[in-house]
Amino acid sequence: MLKAIVYESNSGFTEKYASLLSEQTGLPAARLKEASAFAGEDVAFLGWLCAGSIKGAKKARARFNVCAVGAVGMATYSSEYEAKLQRENGLEGTPFFYMQGGLDMARLKGIYKFMLKAAIRTINAGIEADIKAGKPLSEETAAMRELAKNGGDCVCPENIEKMALWVAENNK
Repeated sequence: MLKAIVYESNSGFTEKYASLLSEQTGLPAARLKEASAFAGEDVAFLGWLCAGSIKGAKKARARFNVCAVGAVGMATYSSEYEAKLQRENGLEGTPFFYMQGGLDMARLKGIYKFMLKAAIRTINAGIEADIKAGKPLSEETAAMRELAKNGGDCVCPENIEKMALWVAENNK
């Protein structure tokens, strides 16, 4: 039986999802570095994405029995992207959920701000090249471009529903 929701957040979007999941399930939510009371216990973990890696996931798996993982990133949801993240983070066989978070450059910390600015320049250059080549801009790409340009918050209760349902069904 799950004892808590443990999370790692850099700019607050993952923390928002942890709070929403806590509200929906009644489980306490704790930041990874403050969750020592749950050491060795069954937990659900939420982490933010950086270059396809779920930040804090390895530490969480070493300290807790992680029964489910949620990843929060800038991209819109797709089952293909969710499966790719699960595979690339070695989470096959672990219930896995992807949620779109957002972007707030002012809240990013340290090297991650620099890295994201560089990634956004690369993404925008690719999009511009596609536009010049006459390739149509997909709805997902247009949304990502807008988020990268202006920032935004895509956190909403609907995005955490699948994970909340899994917690409810597997925590009886």
